[in-house]
Amino acid sequence: LRAFQDEPESVWRLLDFLPYPFLISTKIEGVQTNIFLNKRFVEEIGYTMSEIPTLEHWFLLAYPDEGYRDVIRNSWISKVAAAIQNGDDSVVSRARIYTRTKGYQWYEVKSSFTGNLEFVAFLNVNEVIERDLELQRLNENKNKILSILGHDLRSPIVNLNTLTDYMLKANLNQDEFIEHVNRVHELSKSSLQFLETTLLWTRSNFERVTPKRDKLHLREWLDQLLAIYKPNIDQKQLTFEVSVSNDATLVTDGEILHIVLRNLLSNAIKFSKPNSKIFIGFERDQKSNIIQVKDTGSGMSAEIIDALMHDQFDTGNVARLPGGFGIGLRLCKDVLRGLGGELKMVSKLTEGTTVSVFLPVG
Repeated sequence: LRAFQDEPESVWRLLDFLPYPFLISTKIEGVQTNIFLNKRFVEEIGYTMSEIPTLEHWFLLAYPDEGYRDVIRNSWISKVAAAIQNGDDSVVSRARIYTRTKGYQWYEVKSSFTGNLEFVAFLNVNEVIERDLELQRLNENKNKILSILGHDLRSPIVNLNTLTDYMLKANLNQDEFIEHVNRVHELSKSSLQFLETTLLWTRSNFERVTPKRDKLHLREWLDQLLAIYKPNIDQKQLTFEVSVSNDATLVTDGEILHIVLRNLLSNAIKFSKPNSKIFIGFERDQKSNIIQVKDTGSGMSAEIIDALMHDQFDTGNVARLPGGFGIGLRLCKDVLRGLGGELKMVSKLTEGTTVSVFLPVG
C-alpha cells in the first residue's frame, strides 16, 4: 500500500484519465477498504470515497435489493476463492448496479489482484444486456401467445364447426334451426370477445405503454361501464349492488382499468345464475385502492384458482372453463402490473367468486 501511495503523480493522473470507472482496494485490518476511485467512477457511477470507504459500503449502495445483493456478494466471494485456488489473477462477472447518475445499469466487472491490491474496472454493457433481455421478452411473449391461441381459441372454433356441420346435415324444423343459429351467434360472439382480449393483451406485452394518470369519478365511471352489459344483465335478470360513494375518485389509467373491469364484469355475469346478485365495492387503505367484483355463482375449487393465478392453464379443470377466461385473467394481471397493482381471487364452490383489484394510492 505504501509503495502504491508513493507512486509519482503521473500514475494517479493516468488512472484518472481511464475511459471507464475504476477503483483500487486493499485489506486494512481485515476490512476490504477502497483507497482510490478515478474521476470517471465518480462521474458515471456517482459515489465518492466518503460514501463507499469499504467494499461493504459499496455493496449496500450498488445493490439496494437485499436478495440480489446476497447473490452478487456470494458469487463474487466464490469466484475470488476459485481464482486464488487456480492461481488466476482476475475474475469477471456481470451485475446490475444502482448508479446515482442513471439509476440501474448493467456492468461487466473485472477484478484483478496484484499483491495486496485489488484493481476493479467497470465496463457499461447496459445497452447490450437490455437489447438481449428485450429480445428474450419478445420471444417469450410470442411463444405464450401461440400457446394461448392454440389452447383457448381452438375449443370454440371446434364447437362452431361441429354445430354448423350438424346444421347442414340434420333435417331441422324452423324452431330447431333458430335455436341452433342462436347458439352459433353466442359462440361466435364469445370467440370474437376472446380474440379482442388476446389482441389487447398482445399489445400490452409487445409495446412499451406508459400508463396515464386520469382522475376518475368512480361511481359515474362504473355506471357507464355497466350500461355496456345491460342486455346481458337483463337477459339473466341479475341484480347489481354497487357500494361506491358518489364522491369517490381514483387517479389511474382509465383505459387500463376499463380493460380489467370489463373482463371481470363479463366473467361475473357469465358465471352468475339467473336472478342472482353481483356486488361491486370500493375501499381505500393506506397503501391501496381496492375494487371488488363479487358474484354468487357456482364458484371454483382451490385447485382451479391456484392454476389460474399461476398461469397453469393446461390442467384438465382449467381447460373446461369457458373459452377466454384464462386469457382474460392473464391480461388483467399483466396490465395491472404495469400500474404497480395486482389482482387476487377468492372462490368457493357453490358460493361464488370474489376478485379484488389493488391499485397503489397516489
